Amino acid sequence: MLTVKMSSNSILANGRDAAGHGLESLLPADIVLRPATQADGVLCEVLFIEQYQGPLQFAGWNDSQCRAHLQPQFAMREQQFRERYPQADHDIIEVDGSGIGRLLVSRRQQVVNIIDMVLLPAWRGRGIGSHLLQQLCNEADETGKVLELHVACDNPAVHLYQRSGFKMSEDQGVYLLMRRAPESAH
Repeated sequence: MLTVKMSSNSILANGRDAAGHGLESLLPADIVLRPATQADGVLCEVLFIEQYQGPLQFAGWNDSQCRAHLQPQFAMREQQFRERYPQADHDIIEVDGSGIGRLLVSRRQQVVNIIDMVLLPAWRGRGIGSHLLQQLCNEADETGKVLELHVACDNPAVHLYQRSGFKMSEDQGVYLLMRRAPESAH
């Protein structure tokens, strides 16, 4: 786990600075990004279930029914991520050594794709996601790349993305494809 701090916000195309440090070197001292391991699968599953159980609970499902329905979907989605984005950086967001979220980013020749950025509910609304998003925006600006993501139409984060310069590129029904051109191209 890297905890080295740096004064420059210069991130290269691979998401690392010249010394090899990534976004974790730019976060506030109490927030750390570290590479995910197999042991983080439980946290990632909890994050997925927390993210998608609301509509099921609204429909009258209890917690065990939600888990039984969402666990296979989580496994399928993770497999799809591994197959579609084999080179993606998969990081766990930690505070005081405890996992509170995850960030999954694919960096391609002309695009930085935020595949998944999610925090446990207790950690949302504290500026952590905004900070991570700003760092990714800075990276995309510095490298001249488009930043893109998919987000559920009813996700409150749509407003955060719009404030950060993302525009809807395609309405895909349940999801929106949003893109942000590099600052120099706005």
